[in-house]
Amino acid sequence: MKLVVGLFSGSVSIMSEAIHSTMDLFAAVIAFFSVKVSGNPPDEKHPYGHGKVENISGVIEALLIFIAAIWIIYEAVQKIREPKEIDSISWGFIVMFVSAVINFFISRSLIRIINSGN
Repeated sequence: MKLVVGLFSGSVSIMSEAIHSTMDLFAAVIAFFSVKVSGNPPDEKHPYGHGKVENISGVIEALLIFIAAIWIIYEAVQKIREPKEIDSISWGFIVMFVSAVINFFISRSLIRIINSGN
């Protein structure tokens, strides 16, 4: 939603949020698989286990953040060079509001999961 509204509205802030959310999704997928793999027991090829996968995952996630920052800066510079009035600001507000509400409930769910593990 953010990407579509960001592209149609021309809002750098919504585009940067879309980029950030996309990179977060990639990072979460990478973290999920790295934690899964790192929990595997040692084998012939990996006598000390698979724990280093988490380190590699951290480096990849840092690179994703760096790429997102460069992309956001690029988009902002483009808008400074070629200013354009923002269209459909109401759609931008709606999308960001829906995103905030969804993030609120996801956070509450994660906190419940964390607290139930103690």
